[in-house]
Amino acid sequence: MKTLLIPALLAMSITGLQAPAQNLKYGPASAPTGAEQPIDEIGLIINDEAITRRQLAQEMETARKSMPKDLKLPAGEIEHQLLEHIIMNHLLAQIEQKAGLDISEDELNAAIAQIAERNKVSEQKLYAQAQRDTGLNRDAFRAQIRKSLAQEHLKEGMVGADINISDRQVDEYLAKLAREQGSTIHVQDLLIPLPDGDANSRAKEVDNKIREVSQALRDSGGNLQQASARVAGAHYNDLGDVNLGTIPPRFARALAKLGAGEIVENPVVDDDGMHFLKVAEKHNAEGNYTLAEADVSHILLRTNDGHDDASQKAQIDAIYRELQSGADFASLARRYSEDAQTAAKGGDLGWVSADQFSGELAQAIEKQGVGSISKPVKTPYGYHIILVRDRRQSDKSESVVREQIKRNLYAKALDEAWQQRLQALRREAYINIR
Repeated sequence: MKTLLIPALLAMSITGLQAPAQNLKYGPASAPTGAEQPIDEIGLIINDEAITRRQLAQEMETARKSMPKDLKLPAGEIEHQLLEHIIMNHLLAQIEQKAGLDISEDELNAAIAQIAERNKVSEQKLYAQAQRDTGLNRDAFRAQIRKSLAQEHLKEGMVGADINISDRQVDEYLAKLAREQGSTIHVQDLLIPLPDGDANSRAKEVDNKIREVSQALRDSGGNLQQASARVAGAHYNDLGDVNLGTIPPRFARALAKLGAGEIVENPVVDDDGMHFLKVAEKHNAEGNYTLAEADVSHILLRTNDGHDDASQKAQIDAIYRELQSGADFASLARRYSEDAQTAAKGGDLGWVSADQFSGELAQAIEKQGVGSISKPVKTPYGYHIILVRDRRQSDKSESVVREQIKRNLYAKALDEAWQQRLQALRREAYINIR
């Protein structure tokens, strides 16, 4: 017997998600006339939910179908992995029930239509593919999509509210793009030398000088040369055309977010003093940036927090061998991937920027050739196999790029927070294996 006693799940208690075990009934509702039906014994307790041996055996057999072929693991380790899969499914179902998530038929139908369109097949063909790859009939496949949609809502509800992407994060990414692309802008600089003394002793004088410069800029209508004449000790420099890829990052960050005619909100400080920078002109009149994007699919096997991941490595290697033997990527993703949001789509992530993923996965996406399948890639949350179907360079305006950067950074932070929450969910659950 394996028993784990732990505290409630983070800020969201899952106690009471299911009826207390002593109030549950097991076995058939009624026994055949003249015969006494034995009670189906409890085989597993997950928090307050009791699962009978019969139900557990059925779920183990269903889960077994999702294990890759040619899996080189001892039988006992395979059984352990199947059991972990079942436990995680029940924990998620408990949270979904507690949250009262309800996916409407309209939302479900729209999601299925979108998957079919993305895969360039009819909905009937999509159902047929699911039946072939996973053994799920039409109703079971729809139930799986409903579950994945519920998990998307669950992810947003449980961790999304805690994620805040700041303007500084967007500025830094935009500056990185500008440096990489060698964007050139015409820059003017009003320099104020720093007063003598350490930061504390000169703080009041610095504040007064910033207020003085700000007033001079307002009085001059933003003309740095005229403003410099109004402030004692100020130096005006027309820096001419500046390539953002060749200047220090803190200057590039400040300048990249500015439009033509705009002045930094706060001065950039270096050894020379305080720099009030102005973008006099952007030579790319439209202010466009180029984003490198890839059309990507993946297969994910999650690692269990605190456990040896040798079995996951053996499984992902077995899947990779199937792919190397010519198996269809989308079929294996539907059958094996543990990313509920993409598995039903054949692993489809859509058009993505590599930087919205963790470092290891981002590098794999950037390096993988079009049409090729990567070897298994290890990240903090599991093993991935990726397929890069295509690449493109998208020219977009600065405002559109900023919004996309913010979405990408949010998606990355959301996924990382969700993986951590899943690990905590499993770690903190009450599990009694009988």
